Amino acid sequence: MSNLAVAGVVTAAAAVLYVVLGVLYPWRARRDRRLAAELPGVEIDPYHAVAVAFNSNTFVYRSAAAALLLDDLITIHPEGRMLVTARGGDPAETPEHPVPAALLDCLRGLDQPVALSELHWQHELRDRCDAFRREQW
Repeated sequence: MSNLAVAGVVTAAAAVLYVVLGVLYPWRARRDRRLAAELPGVEIDPYHAVAVAFNSNTFVYRSAAAALLLDDLITIHPEGRMLVTARGGDPAETPEHPVPAALLDCLRGLDQPVALSELHWQHELRDRCDAFRREQW
C-alpha cells in the first residue's frame, strides 16, 4: 500500500469518527439535560457524596471535623490537634447527622487532643461511618 493510499484510509476513518461523534454529541447532551432536570428532586447527603467521590473515610472525617469546627464544638490546639470545647463536651450539643456525631463522640472519649490522621485507628468511629455509608446505599 502506498503512502497516498494509507493517508486516504486514515483521512476517511477520521471523517467517519467525527461524523459519529457529531451525531452522538447532541443525543448525549439531550439525555444529560433530561437527567439534570430530575436532579433537584433528589436529596444527596454531602457526607455520602464525599465518601463516594474519594472512596475513603479520611475525607469524610475532614468534612465532619470542619462542620464541628464551624459549630464551635471543637477547636484546633496550637499543635494542630483537635480538642473538644466546653460546648462540644455537652451531650445535648450532639449534631443530628450521624457522621459528625460519631466524630464528636470519638473525640469526647479521648483524654487528650488528637490529630485527624490518628483517628484512622479508632475502630468505633470507622464502624459508625461505614454503617452510615451502607445505610446510604
